[in-house]
Amino acid sequence: MSEKEILKEAIGRTLIPEYHQIIEDASDDHEFSPKFQKRMDKLIRRRRKPYYRFINTAGKRVAVIALAFLTISFTTVMSVEALRTPFLDFIMSIFSDHSEVRGIDVSGNYPEKIENYYEITYDLSDYTVERNEMTEQEHILFYRKDDNMICYYQITVAEYREKYNTENSEIELIDINGHDAIGFLDNNGYYTLMWNNGEYIIEVESNNGKNALIDIAKSVQKVEK
Repeated sequence: MSEKEILKEAIGRTLIPEYHQIIEDASDDHEFSPKFQKRMDKLIRRRRKPYYRFINTAGKRVAVIALAFLTISFTTVMSVEALRTPFLDFIMSIFSDHSEVRGIDVSGNYPEKIENYYEITYDLSDYTVERNEMTEQEHILFYRKDDNMICYYQITVAEYREKYNTENSEIELIDINGHDAIGFLDNNGYYTLMWNNGEYIIEVESNNGKNALIDIAKSVQKVEK
């Protein structure tokens, strides 16, 4: 046997048993990190909404703007005076076929978890609560009456990031109890209002019409849990 063959056999005898031991010790069980699991849970929750608002097509980017200097390519109802401090904690990115809104906590003073709960106090006794979910960062309530839906979200500022179908929509600012809310009718027939109440991002959406939703939004108050 040549020296090369002897060396090859020695390496095989040394490494192959160790390799098999590694394979045997390996486990198929894998525990995902809390951060990864949180991201997956959020995607699942989004898909459970009345309609899936996540837009998969990228579209041509028209503008990325801070709402403190809100400049929009299509018709917008607003005034410079309306851009008060709470609005500085939103960033809105407008694309040709959708928009993305996310919260930013530049001050670092917003709660990281839901500590105080806010809910709709408008009389919805003729509605059925279809969903009531609470996590550390979100409080979600869905109300239904026949084909009418009202969706309520209370979300921590740092956690808030959503996409909407706003192609050809008119985006406006509407006063909700002293806070400027972003308002628009999306292409699914839902009117949406979202605002920063000084603690959390509040969002309400419904297919009942703009005026009815404004009244509902104005009834949102802190509640005891």
